[in-house]
Amino acid sequence: MKNKIVAGTGRFSVLGDSFIKDTKAILTKNQEIVEKHKTLDTTSDATIKSKILKEIEMLQQDLSYREKEARKSMDSMRVEADNIKETNLGSADPNSEIIVEKTIFNPFNLFENLDIFEKIAVSLLFSNSVIISSLISIVYIFYGDILLEKFNLEQRYPKLAHLINLRRKFQRYYLFLAVLFIFISSLSQILFCLTVLNI
Repeated sequence: MKNKIVAGTGRFSVLGDSFIKDTKAILTKNQEIVEKHKTLDTTSDATIKSKILKEIEMLQQDLSYREKEARKSMDSMRVEADNIKETNLGSADPNSEIIVEKTIFNPFNLFENLDIFEKIAVSLLFSNSVIISSLISIVYIFYGDILLEKFNLEQRYPKLAHLINLRRKFQRYYLFLAVLFIFISSLSQILFCLTVLNI
């Protein structure tokens, strides 16, 4: 039963890769058609226009072929997903569901299939989360002592006094690291934006 599920997820993964490849080809062909139309609008020579129109027609034929292939891949993926579900539901093994999830969802494969702008967006999300966590750390650095004094924790719990003193000694380093993380994340975001804008 596990072999059927693993084989099914392998076929599903191959079909998914084929679908992604066809989708990227469709986007590329659409972009090429748009570029050809721009060239067509700026050209006044009749022979060049007829040549460009033939190229556009060929690109549109290739585009329709790619769209059919993408639909076939999508339909095959649906059929394969249904087969995997049926196999999994018929399985008496409770661990088989976990195998399916591990095989289908691979974060590294997911990141590889993103285009450059999606990768930049993921990187920006990651760097913004680093900035937010560093800001929270800075807030804890400054307001931690206020809370310790307000609740008088050093006198209430003398065994924690040693840890509180250690925390105070390392506060400077925590602050430096948090500011460094914010600086690096901000600098990387600026570089990403400059790269996208081609400056």
